[in-house]
Amino acid sequence: MGNENMFSGILVPNQISYRIAPTGGDRIGLGIINKNQPADRFNGPESFPYFAISLVLRGRGGYEDCATGRNYPLEPGQLFMRQPGVEHIIRIDTASNFLELFLDLGNFAWPYFKNYHLLSDDTPVGAFQPDDTWLQEFRHLLREFPRATDDHLSELFMRLFSLASRCVRDIHRTGREENMVHDACMYLCADFSERKDLRAFCRARGWGYENFRKIFTRRMGISPNRYRIRRRMDTARALLIQKGLSIQAISSMLGYRTAYEFSTKFKAYFGVPPTAFRRRLPPESFTGIGSISAVSDACGSPGEPNQPETLTSPSGKG
Repeated sequence: MGNENMFSGILVPNQISYRIAPTGGDRIGLGIINKNQPADRFNGPESFPYFAISLVLRGRGGYEDCATGRNYPLEPGQLFMRQPGVEHIIRIDTASNFLELFLDLGNFAWPYFKNYHLLSDDTPVGAFQPDDTWLQEFRHLLREFPRATDDHLSELFMRLFSLASRCVRDIHRTGREENMVHDACMYLCADFSERKDLRAFCRARGWGYENFRKIFTRRMGISPNRYRIRRRMDTARALLIQKGLSIQAISSMLGYRTAYEFSTKFKAYFGVPPTAFRRRLPPESFTGIGSISAVSDACGSPGEPNQPETLTSPSGKG
């Protein structure tokens, strides 16, 4: 797709939409913005506490990494990332009618993108050519975000993360095995209340299950089943920081049949029940969505569950 041809000479109004996660405080949003004013010419040096992705649709500019001094040209089809704590400078040629599309993923998404897309500070810019399906989904989200109910926001957030994941995967594509593992991680973490059938997942993609399982385990250092358990428990730990969420509500969100079952699994994994974990948290921990690592001291390092969970069992069993 030729972005410059598509947007050349077209007046595109600014459209920006942000929402606050109802169970925390993370600010997540997306939009299209023109940068053609004198104040847009130079931004920086600056760093941000959140993770955001911007795609240049029209115009020219540059991205400078302040740590290395390296400069990257920005032109249509170039994607640049604002990674937490990475100081950078953005320069815009305002005479070029600079137009960018952005996805702001807040604080909570960064550990996932860094760890499972293998992002590093030395790769802040890359090429990305969105297809019609990607652009259509972006337009739908931009339209739905402002009027979505709190109950519907979590679904929209997941769709937004999926769009961002596609961007990052395409500019950091390094081979078939990496894509296989990435797709499996997304599937395993998509909805913990759903039954997951990895054999059917592999068949639908033409993968042999046993070969996939070996590749996943070799690259991740953990089996798909254990990976899902780990991510489920990490999510449980993060949700417990949210003061307004009851143990019963968290149990339901994670697909456990009862709060007792959830408590048993949590204690088997971390060594303390959810209620004790909460009691050990300092009061300041209950302020929005934070990094999971920020509360790791409350229950120490995770261990392995005492009883294995079955990946494809009904809700409540991983």
